[in-house]
Amino acid sequence: MSNPSKLQVGRKQKASLLKSSEQLRKLSKNRLLGFALKVLISGAAIGYIVDKIWTSFQSQALFEVIGLSTTVLSVVVLIVPMALLMAANWGVEVVKWKLLISRQYSISWRRSVKSILSGTTFGVFSPNRSGEFLGRVLALPSDQRLKGAVLSFVNGLAQTLATYTFGVVGIILLLENFGGELLNFVSIRILQITLILTVIILLTLYLNFRLFARYLASIRFIRERARYINVLKRTDRKLLLKLYNWSLLRFSIFLCQYWLVFTWIGVDQDLASLSIASILSLFSSTIVPFLPIPDLLVRESVALSYFELYGFDSVTVSAAVLFIWLFNIALPAVVGAIVLFTYRIFRG
Repeated sequence: MSNPSKLQVGRKQKASLLKSSEQLRKLSKNRLLGFALKVLISGAAIGYIVDKIWTSFQSQALFEVIGLSTTVLSVVVLIVPMALLMAANWGVEVVKWKLLISRQYSISWRRSVKSILSGTTFGVFSPNRSGEFLGRVLALPSDQRLKGAVLSFVNGLAQTLATYTFGVVGIILLLENFGGELLNFVSIRILQITLILTVIILLTLYLNFRLFARYLASIRFIRERARYINVLKRTDRKLLLKLYNWSLLRFSIFLCQYWLVFTWIGVDQDLASLSIASILSLFSSTIVPFLPIPDLLVRESVALSYFELYGFDSVTVSAAVLFIWLFNIALPAVVGAIVLFTYRIFRG
């Protein structure tokens, strides 16, 4: 067999160089585009946070409420436990996310934390924080991101069901306190029993989520994408129950944050009223955005109206909600904006 000629070797080398050059140009373009997207998303998140803080502090009444409680000691008394509760809150979410993703892809605790933080950055300025899954899946390999998006839906479902469970408890207690003004005893009990049954039914459907996955797999259009449906099939009942229990714990942490902030501000209300109002506020903030109500301010007023029903001052409530938002959402979102720059959005 004759050796390849110098001309053939030269052509191969030239083709190889052209291919390498094209790959380098594509890689540079992807990196530039990825960096631009990171700057855009991080800037949008931080800009939204700054604007919300600035707008909130334009209220003189709100500033006075905060000023009445602000001393060096009182700030320390608030910041330390709130920081611990914030860490517990997002720590629970990290555990949930790792439980889910580990069924599909081996993920470290460090990457899980980064995933949750960057998800918070995406979610801070998206409606009802619907964009969180985008930030989370960026921490996964490119071939796992669509599967991660599906699992993110399961995680959100577990948290929504936990919120609904607490919300039903809050509505039952609300009916006990104020239902007699509009309804008779029998009607109140029927409503309460009906609400409890809805929780049982939804929890049963949730724990049998794999049946829903099998139904999806039977649809012709979706059958072609069976590899994503198989991700749902791996979410067995034991895993779903763990996610639900962790979600209940996370909601309980939210409640502790409400108790802490309202106590710090100096609200003179009993714990039961504060608990019911907090539960219903969190419940409405989660459920109402799924209803056809276009105005965000209307949604917020629906949530805050529960506190007013129990005699809380609206300005005081706004101050408390602002503090909780700063610790739970704003601060992690800023950290997530920094973490975002450690990812490669477009790989290869």
